[in-house]
Amino acid sequence: EDAMQLSPFPSSCPDEHFTLMAEFDIPNGQLEEARSGLPAIKEATKNGEGASSCYFYGFGQEGRSLLSREAYTDVNGFLKHLKDVHGLTKAVKAKFTLVGTKQDLDLIRSREYMKSQEVAYWELVDGAFWM
Repeated sequence: EDAMQLSPFPSSCPDEHFTLMAEFDIPNGQLEEARSGLPAIKEATKNGEGASSCYFYGFGQEGRSLLSREAYTDVNGFLKHLKDVHGLTKAVKAKFTLVGTKQDLDLIRSREYMKSQEVAYWELVDGAFWM
């Protein structure tokens, strides 16, 4: 119920999409409150400016941690998504894993907010492709 695909996957072409996984460590006693905010975030994602760039979007849960799993045509789609959900999310400790082109990752590295976060940057290797 928490996962969706908004844009069709490309086929028979190089893969240069931007992927994000964010693991949120929810404080004790606040998991239900955090989960109750997911429908509003999903609606903003489905109906926002970044929707046409979103390949998939969804959440997973393990214990007190929530995982957001997202993919966009490029980093600009992700940045539009951030504007779409701004004000709906609360600041909690997060670990980010980002996968994209060098240019996309450099753009994210330059953002002030990301400089204070725990982030793993993975650059796409030449030769990735969509089937």
